[in-house]
Amino acid sequence: MVPEPTSKNTINFSFTVAKEGNVSGRVRIQKTDYEALKFRKNYSGINKEKYVEALENEFSGIEIKNYQLENETNLSSPIQETFDFVSSSHSEAIGDNLYVYPLLFFTPQKNPFHAERWVKPIYFGYPKQYKYSISIDVPEGYEIESVPKPISIATGENVGMLKYNSQVLGNRIQIIVSFEINQMLVATDFYPLLKDFYKKIIEKQNERIVLKKV
Repeated sequence: MVPEPTSKNTINFSFTVAKEGNVSGRVRIQKTDYEALKFRKNYSGINKEKYVEALENEFSGIEIKNYQLENETNLSSPIQETFDFVSSSHSEAIGDNLYVYPLLFFTPQKNPFHAERWVKPIYFGYPKQYKYSISIDVPEGYEIESVPKPISIATGENVGMLKYNSQVLGNRIQIIVSFEINQMLVATDFYPLLKDFYKKIIEKQNERIVLKKV
């Protein structure tokens, strides 16, 4: 029987694309169980300004405002972070088109399994899930030319899965991405499949929305 993810990161965000290519919006991040425990262990007592600065460095190219943290000491409730942001690095204007990364600064860039071979079992620590719910407003004077198509990618043997869904509702694009790792420990001989799985999900999450000027 596949274990339920014992740690969940739920990221909800909405943003608006400006005609110049900049984006601005608001993010809400919720962490449960082991992810909440890890957050409390690593960031307990850290000055808020320093933490926000660290977040801006991690999410390269954004400015964070109105950061709020809830349930830092309430161990029975999930950690919840909210903040407003502005970014000039996650979309671009080229000619009459705007090219936008739907996951913005949450878009993965590197495959953690890049080695040609792996010599020991792969340890994930605990089953986990990352779920992104994204709402994107199209600027006035633009129409949607293309959005990433829905897809489901799995490793087999219930190790990992990615589900990517997208839909267009008027001048708004909604995308839901769910990424799961369902095992704590994976055998070495599974490494090639895991490497290919991560390659595919990174490629998918790096697909861009194209908006065309009308």
